[in-house]
Amino acid sequence: MCRFAAYLGPEITLDELITRPSHSLIHQSFKSEEREEPLNGDGFGVAWYAHGVSTEPGRYRSVSPAWNSQNLQHIARVTRTTCTFAHIRAASPGLGVTETNCHPFLMGHLAFMHNGYIPQFAMVRRALLQRLSDQSFHKIYGTTDSEHMFGVFADHLRNEGSSGIVEMAAALRRTLEDVDKLLAEFGVNEASQLNLAVTDGHRMVVSRFSGGSRDEPPNSLHVRMVDVSVLIASEALIVEPGWRDVPEDHLVIVDSDRSVHIEAL
Repeated sequence: MCRFAAYLGPEITLDELITRPSHSLIHQSFKSEEREEPLNGDGFGVAWYAHGVSTEPGRYRSVSPAWNSQNLQHIARVTRTTCTFAHIRAASPGLGVTETNCHPFLMGHLAFMHNGYIPQFAMVRRALLQRLSDQSFHKIYGTTDSEHMFGVFADHLRNEGSSGIVEMAAALRRTLEDVDKLLAEFGVNEASQLNLAVTDGHRMVVSRFSGGSRDEPPNSLHVRMVDVSVLIASEALIVEPGWRDVPEDHLVIVDSDRSVHIEAL
């Protein structure tokens, strides 16, 4: 069910999230501690922003396990950024292990990633696609439920008419509501797991949410605020004070000044 980490703050090198911490994403790729299955070996991806170069993030993805990628380790050691999304994948049954299915997903200046699944996704996929605008439909290159939800989010954000933090949070709320309603329409009673994260490189919004029957708690999510930096991760990367559990069914909203608000869904 994947693991991820998101960072916004002063410039760091990617290895400060991916390889150097005692419980880095590399470590979580073979020994996750907060999910029943410790392996997350179905690929990985990292997106990062270089604001002096482009408004759109760079990205590196691969279907190889993160623990087995020397290229990732070398790139992470020398790549600097103020905002990054990193993800290790445990593919949902029926969803192929391909580069196009590896997170994070990109649309213009936005990056998106997901920890969890939509139950019975094959059943509801066509209905979900039919709700998308042509603009979002043509930006979906893979087969994951995650990328489809990104399309829903992008449409809601366009409908907001602006792309500030208030609008981003509202668009993510509506995305979660749409998935919940769609599953109810199809009579799917299984719980969904929808820890979604989105950023524009200056601000980010992350959900910890379990929909549907609600007979399962949401997947783990933690936040750490130190000085003027914010780190949000499926599992704490280091054993140090300052980590806070995100409550069930809440949004973590991080504005461009790195102020953090945690709001109920």
